[in-house]
Amino acid sequence: MSSEGITKEYLIQNGGKGITGLSPQEMRKAIIRNLKYKTGKSLEEWIEIVKVDGPKMLKERHQWFKKEYHLGHFQAQIIAEKAEKRRFVPNRQA
Repeated sequence: MSSEGITKEYLIQNGGKGITGLSPQEMRKAIIRNLKYKTGKSLEEWIEIVKVDGPKMLKERHQWFKKEYHLGHFQAQIIAEKAEKRRFVPNRQA
């Protein structure tokens, strides 16, 4: 592997998986699965926090999570994106 990071050849040789042995999709799922353990809050809890107190714009949300809650880059990114996608979904009641 080059000093600049994962090369295209490395990914091809390893079936599209990075140095962790996980594909990008598997890594996202792992981050979401481990949120409660790593941060003390589940994805749903983080989404509620951003709906009540967070910025409206995606980029600002990402930075807000990092600054206010000291979340890692990918944790903040995933939560901000998930909150954005869920923000405009109406509540469905049976």
